[in-house]
Amino acid sequence: MASTRPTRRTSPASSRRPTSWSGWSTTLADVLLGETVVSFGTAATDAGVELDIDTPADLPLLDVDPVRVREVLSNLLANAIRHTPRGGRVTASGAAGPDGRAVIFRVTDTGSGIDPELLPHVFERFARGRDSRGSGLGLAIARDLVRAHGGAITVRSRAGAGTTFEVVLPVDAAGAPAGRPGPESSGP
Repeated sequence: MASTRPTRRTSPASSRRPTSWSGWSTTLADVLLGETVVSFGTAATDAGVELDIDTPADLPLLDVDPVRVREVLSNLLANAIRHTPRGGRVTASGAAGPDGRAVIFRVTDTGSGIDPELLPHVFERFARGRDSRGSGLGLAIARDLVRAHGGAITVRSRAGAGTTFEVVLPVDAAGAPAGRPGPESSGP
């Protein structure tokens, strides 16, 4: 039976808080992931899916729009819970990139996997699986939001064996497109 709250394998840095300007902020990656996962606790319990988080409390700070990154993570978590059968597991994890200049978020499920014919198209607009109830826009929007942050999103899946989505975001705004808001500007 799934617990009401996600299982945390490491302790959060809950006393650390971001500094914000014009939507973009220096954001704690572990807190951002943790808050997003916790918001899906009830949905996971209702679906009979175990929801775990695995992330160190010392992830690098991210220079991102936290609302948009939460939107990406929320889309991935909602999809994972929806496509994981009762008794399955969804794990959200965070890690520093090998060079310390990026944060890697992963959402992994033990669900049905993605049809191999659909897999190369999942980030295209209106791409939907046979049993999808969505519009086919969620992953296309997620891809665009990740790209707007100078990052990348990828997927690995095998039909019947689960799926892993990976989001890699640069630690600082240097990876984001030119002209994005920063501490010295006031808007988009």
